[in-house]
Amino acid sequence: MEFALETHLDSPIEVGAGSAILLKGWCYHPDRALRKLEILLEGKAFDVRRHSITRFDVLRDQEPGLTTRGNSLNSGFSVVLPLSPIADVKEAKVEVRATFSGGLVETTPAGTLRLLPTGPAGIPAAAMNSGPGPLVAIILVTNNPDMEVVRRQLESFRAQTHQNWVAIIGDDASDEHYLELLRAEVATDPRLQLFTNTAGQSSEKHFVTTLTRAPVEAEYIAFSEPGDVWSAERLAACVAAFDTDTVMVATNWESDAEDRHEGEQKAAETSLEAALFGRTPPDGSVVFRRSLLDQVLPLPPAMVNSRPEEWISTATLALGAMRFVDKPLYKPARHPSAVSSGPGSLSAGVRGSLAWMDEPMIVRSNPESVMARRAASIGDLERAALWATVLLARGGGGVEKRAVLERWSKMLETPGKLLREASKVGDHAWTSYFALVSERMLSSFTRRQRRDVLDSLRGLWGLYRAENPVPMGHGIEAAKSEVDFIPSKIAPLNLTVSRDHPTRVNIITSTIDFRYLFGGYFAVFSLALKLSRKGLKVRLVL
Repeated sequence: MEFALETHLDSPIEVGAGSAILLKGWCYHPDRALRKLEILLEGKAFDVRRHSITRFDVLRDQEPGLTTRGNSLNSGFSVVLPLSPIADVKEAKVEVRATFSGGLVETTPAGTLRLLPTGPAGIPAAAMNSGPGPLVAIILVTNNPDMEVVRRQLESFRAQTHQNWVAIIGDDASDEHYLELLRAEVATDPRLQLFTNTAGQSSEKHFVTTLTRAPVEAEYIAFSEPGDVWSAERLAACVAAFDTDTVMVATNWESDAEDRHEGEQKAAETSLEAALFGRTPPDGSVVFRRSLLDQVLPLPPAMVNSRPEEWISTATLALGAMRFVDKPLYKPARHPSAVSSGPGSLSAGVRGSLAWMDEPMIVRSNPESVMARRAASIGDLERAALWATVLLARGGGGVEKRAVLERWSKMLETPGKLLREASKVGDHAWTSYFALVSERMLSSFTRRQRRDVLDSLRGLWGLYRAENPVPMGHGIEAAKSEVDFIPSKIAPLNLTVSRDHPTRVNIITSTIDFRYLFGGYFAVFSLALKLSRKGLKVRLVL
């Protein structure tokens, strides 16, 4: 059995009241077909229903000459594993068990998950009573800010008609010059409390630490994006909108005429289904109950193209009702993306991109086809399934919300259900639907028509070219033999850009040949090692 796990298990996972992890990789046997795949977590088996996915990259890496059965072509897999709450730090062994044709069963270790009960929280800031009404903690994260912009923002806090607030300002490694200016500014008002990221935390961890510094006496938490300017009644209007069932309030924003988008006035309304796709109210529009932090935190394992604020809004929506104040109560420093929450009919843009469906399947079965690129854009759906699984593990939401989460936690396995749900979400879900269908069609065809696909790929990758060496001798033929390799050496890299892969440092070098060792090689390897030891993921590209 050949196997690789592409999800890195080296970062600890904070489980809290429950979490989940998306495991991705590839698995195949050179001579047998894969029948069943399971992930064993501490001996407990989880079925991998999404396996035998087409992976052109694995085929090219594992079988570059395409002279074998090509089983690595259908080797990809992914699965979301739920993680139950734990009391103490735990090392959980991960294994892969594969059943192949002929009844062959093989099991191999895949690594170890380091699970933490929960991460360290920031020490809550000091609370103070600055007026009547509930205390609101304002969360603002800065980094080398424009102080004129910050002063306007803080002045809009001071001008609030609801005066019982405290601003938790978390500075994320600003230069000392900016820190001095911030310290001077916060010294003018005891409600402004500045904390700095001095422990070398990631920006995500720093945001969470800043969030957990909200005083325990605070009833509500309000986000403010750097540079946002609030209307004087913003906090008062949001606090007044809460009732016993409401857990989050969102407001509208002011827009310059030239920036106004059609339908913008309802942009802050959203549904749980849309939020799972990251279609949440703009960060600066949100106020939510502080009591929800124990269920919202810790964050799920990091995923590409998602932010802590999006997760918090999504988790909050899963736990209760949201109300929308249809008034422009703040002016954002940057124009938020409009969030459409109405019925998501298939847009003209998505409909117009379906012409590729008319092409013969063999034309679409290659890594450069539109179909293959569509199949690769599955990241939004994987995130939705992961987040739904985490929220189910934490037990939040009523019967209706849990039913939504149950459906979406399994949506990677059911294109038909996703088709029915897409009308509730919009283009993000339609795009994911076509990605999932493309993945299924591509994988099915490449399994059934493997020989034809391999023939097509040999032609695409130039593997049909006869390798007849030119006899060495004098004149033009000898010269030709010396330079024939140059076009392939200087050809552009054939890149597939995927947001599902981690950020990596790619070190590009012409070749590695251990018949020759010299300083250049040692420099390449030393650079790769030093970058890796700094925590970066490094790949050598030849």
